[in-house]
Amino acid sequence: MPRVAPAPTPMQPYMGLLHTALSAELAEFMAGSEDAAQALADVKAAYDTAAKEGGFL
Repeated sequence: MPRVAPAPTPMQPYMGLLHTALSAELAEFMAGSEDAAQALADVKAAYDTAAKEGGFL
């Protein structure tokens, strides 16, 4: 019997956008040049932009 790959989860495209936003925007926080509140605001802005461009928002 051949193996069939499982279907992707419904949230897969959203999580990809989130991971991209996190990796792009957390570097300054990790380096200590930005506080957590600003880093999270940057992540949210990057995610919102990508989600709108992708037609998710």
